[in-house]
Amino acid sequence: FAMVQEKTIENAVRLASALAGRGYIIVTGGTDTHQVLLDLSSKNMDASLAEKTLEAVGIIANRNVIPGDTEKTGVSGLRLGTSAVTSRGMGRNEMDRIAGLMDTAMVNHRKDDVLKAVSRRVRGLCREFPVYCRPAAPAARAGSGRV
Repeated sequence: FAMVQEKTIENAVRLASALAGRGYIIVTGGTDTHQVLLDLSSKNMDASLAEKTLEAVGIIANRNVIPGDTEKTGVSGLRLGTSAVTSRGMGRNEMDRIAGLMDTAMVNHRKDDVLKAVSRRVRGLCREFPVYCRPAAPAARAGSGRV
């Protein structure tokens, strides 16, 4: 358990770094938890649009209020977590890939052909790292009354 938690934080640090390298502002300058909080104001993108764009390609994120947000300008924070991707076995290289996919989708949010291509790449990445499935429970003994 502890090793998975350490890997989850390592992945968050790597994802934050990869996004910062693409010009995104990381709120607080980085992370030491499983979450990354982006400030999208430098990209002139509202977090609601970013959230919807990423969801359309298969990447789940949440818009989040950040310091400096006002009701008039909308929400400019986007919250990302690395627990789910880490539990699938993804690591440093995949965090770089995810950052690239996110950036491509958000920059090209009006280009359906680009979004379709990103969506295919997201599905491909997920196929490489399938969700852990538990084996089916053993069949109940005949007459045991258990399912």
